[in-house]
Amino acid sequence: MENRVGKTRATLIQRLQFQNDEQAWEEFIEVYSRYIYGIIRKLGVSAQSAEELSQAILVKLWEKLPDYKFLPEIAKFRTWLFRVIYNSVISHKRKLNKEMITSEITDEVEVKPEINEIMEQEWEKYIANIAWEKVKPMFSGSAIQVFELSIEGKSSEEISEQLGLKLNTVYKLRNRFKDKLAKQIEYLRQDLT
Repeated sequence: MENRVGKTRATLIQRLQFQNDEQAWEEFIEVYSRYIYGIIRKLGVSAQSAEELSQAILVKLWEKLPDYKFLPEIAKFRTWLFRVIYNSVISHKRKLNKEMITSEITDEVEVKPEINEIMEQEWEKYIANIAWEKVKPMFSGSAIQVFELSIEGKSSEEISEQLGLKLNTVYKLRNRFKDKLAKQIEYLRQDLT
């Protein structure tokens, strides 16, 4: 996954627009499927329906990508992607509830601020998870345990006592892991659209 996530997203999107690059489609699914699923769940769709809807959205994306115009100076790809997901969730909910929603949703609609916030929160969570997966193999079990315990809110002293490590070692391990993770997150923010 390391090579795939590190590739420029613009070239991946361009390769997908021809619809005959199976490797590009596999890369796209690998990079974006968890984000799609996370947004669907965050918008209130049950886990059972989310799997099905996620697959339907991937089909819709495959159909729509040839018409997508990659203009990062105007809008990010993930904004367009979010709109496709959001509109699909709204359509899904309409079908389930069989009642009309007062505002009509189209591709041209402006995303409401609270929905934009959901999109950004899920994107940051998604980026952090990818970074975590990439950084974790670089460290020993102790460093990972130190960082996980600090995330749980344990003090350095508690971690030192629990793991039988010197306090200075706890500080060093936590800071090294934190620095690597922060750098990876920043890299992914710049690399992924």
